[in-house]
Amino acid sequence: MDKPAHDYSYLKMTEEAYTRALVDALSGDICLVDGNGVFLGAVADFNNEICAPRYVKSIKDLYPDDPELVKSFLENIKTTLETKNTHVYQYEVKTPLKTRHNEAQFSYLGDDKVLIVNRNITPIMELSSRVYANQAILKAIIENNNDMIFALDLEMRYILFNPAHKRSMKTRYGVDIKIGTPMTRYVRVNEDVGLGMSVFQRVIKGERVIFESDFGTESMFRGHTQLHVFPLLDESKKIFGIAVFAKDVTAQHELQQQKENYIKMMEYLVSDLSHKLRKPVATILGLVQLVDEEKNIKDLQKILSYLHESTAELDECIRQMTQFLEDHTRTDDTK
Repeated sequence: MDKPAHDYSYLKMTEEAYTRALVDALSGDICLVDGNGVFLGAVADFNNEICAPRYVKSIKDLYPDDPELVKSFLENIKTTLETKNTHVYQYEVKTPLKTRHNEAQFSYLGDDKVLIVNRNITPIMELSSRVYANQAILKAIIENNNDMIFALDLEMRYILFNPAHKRSMKTRYGVDIKIGTPMTRYVRVNEDVGLGMSVFQRVIKGERVIFESDFGTESMFRGHTQLHVFPLLDESKKIFGIAVFAKDVTAQHELQQQKENYIKMMEYLVSDLSHKLRKPVATILGLVQLVDEEKNIKDLQKILSYLHESTAELDECIRQMTQFLEDHTRTDDTK
């Protein structure tokens, strides 16, 4: 007859079998020591340097070449027994190839016994170092960018913003923005709020939007801005907010408007001059032909008089054109 399942519970296991099972279940290495750091029972591949207590007798045997590390272990054991609390100690082990980062957890078991669970945290430390470096680089880029950068969550609350965006909001709306506050609370122009909300709704559905518009209050500063807006995704590809890269293009926009106005002005000038010059030029050409044919002195004098009038009219048109160009050039230079 088969034995009931509870006969195979940990209560029926031997101390060694239970210890081995516990070790297999833990991600790190494990050992049991007394107050002096002497090993009690099995030592399970501690630091990948030993596999059974017959090779070493105490913590001192683990690191004979590093008395400071041994001292730190013994101090943590003593502290654990005195406080009866769990303590975590991180340390380094130098190897010919690299430095290994370890973490030892000391847990009080009573009766002068401390359980030490040790694990290699080198991959975690290396990953943390890379993440920190990446974050530092990203932060430097965001903080020192002259363009505006900010991010909002799904409630349109600020997740982050750089100094350029903070200054812009102060200049345009006269507000001091804060993390965690909805952006709509700071924008005081209904037109801007409506446009912002419509773009926000499109982006949180997965769309990327690039557009230009004027933003700000008329009484303070309403500048022209170019915005690139895209969704923020978490590890599961779920949208949790939006990010915005914005550039103040007010100066470029005004320059483009001036250029367009200048082109329109020149088109008008050419059209107007073409109309005004047609008459005197046609008259002069006709009179010149008459001069060649006319022999009567009195008639020639009349023709020359007409030529003078047409030439004066032509000169006046040219003078007006020159004055027009000078006036508009002087106006543009003073802007």
